[in-house]
Amino acid sequence: MLGTKVSIKIFSRLGSNQESSLILSEAFAEIKRIENLASIFDKTSELSYVNSRAFYESVKLSDELFYLIEKGLEMCEISHGAFDLTATSLGLKNGYKNIELNKQRKEVQFTDKNCKIDLGAYAKGYAVDRAVEILKIHSIKNAMVDAGGDIRLVGLPLGSKEWAVGIRNPRKPKDIFKIIKIDKETAIATSGNYLREHIIALKDRSPLVLSVTVIAPTALEADLFSTTLFNMTKSERLKLSENFDNIEVLVIEK
Repeated sequence: MLGTKVSIKIFSRLGSNQESSLILSEAFAEIKRIENLASIFDKTSELSYVNSRAFYESVKLSDELFYLIEKGLEMCEISHGAFDLTATSLGLKNGYKNIELNKQRKEVQFTDKNCKIDLGAYAKGYAVDRAVEILKIHSIKNAMVDAGGDIRLVGLPLGSKEWAVGIRNPRKPKDIFKIIKIDKETAIATSGNYLREHIIALKDRSPLVLSVTVIAPTALEADLFSTTLFNMTKSERLKLSENFDNIEVLVIEK
């Protein structure tokens, strides 16, 4: 799902394996629903419809897609374009300014014919968060949802006082560079070009950066911040990070 391997682990003394399977199936179904909403590769998704029509007319958005686009545009603004929703279509500095979002009517329109919104940088994190919400509805208090390294941790593994999360060595992806111990509910995401080329840098940034890992309250935030910080210079990265008390950042350089 979501172009990667997704795993969900629950640590709970449920009544039966059948009950566990039903809960897991519902959580996976929620991830699939988000993929169907926000994928640019699925021509039947709501986002694909928006991308095909928004230059020609103002398009009404569902509450969920409006929320996702709004969150992305907020990051575009606070990062001064280091993160850009239009990066894969326009390749222009500040291309996101071709997106006009009407917050009162929850509509969107593009001012450039080639403009397309790409939520690939953080829709995966949002899907992870949604899966966690499904687990919580079923009173699961200890779980881990992992979508290709976008991880959300809930509670603790049974019999343990903390989680141990391994950060890959960007030069040797099969090796662990650092193990981070976490004893609270949180999310963690890493951005880097060592597994697959998925970051499009529109600004000059330090060529020394190999990966950026972010710990944040939600997977959506961890995803957004890790992608954005990866595309920044060192001074920009420090300035943005210090403005947010609820994130922690690990940068691996050459």
